[in-house]
Amino acid sequence: MTEKKKRIKNLSTYVVCMILTVVILIIFAAMADNRESQFENQLQEKEKINMSIQNQIVTLTDENYTLKKEQESLHTQLQKQEKKIAFLNTVNEVLSLHTKKEEKEAKALFESINTNEMDEEIKAEYQKLKELLNY
Repeated sequence: MTEKKKRIKNLSTYVVCMILTVVILIIFAAMADNRESQFENQLQEKEKINMSIQNQIVTLTDENYTLKKEQESLHTQLQKQEKKIAFLNTVNEVLSLHTKKEEKEAKALFESINTNEMDEEIKAEYQKLKELLNY
């Protein structure tokens, strides 16, 4: 073989090796690109899940605050109603004693009513009863 043919053969071998290398690099690049898009999709899904969880936390926190305020309001109303019931029970006993003509006991029970913790509605009823019974 001549020197020129050897060079052409070596050059052609080199060109084939380079072409194969380029093809292999293209395949690797395509595989890496596919992996990258899968990784990005997984990351986007995780971000969506995180946002959903954060939204749920915010919603639950708001609901918790609202329920606490409602509980406080209901507790206050319950206390007012319990005071009113206690007052009305005492008034009922006073009226019962008054109808039985036990004036001393009725007056003592009526005077034992604590007027400091009454709201305006109960105070008005207390004053009406006081005027009615002449105590």
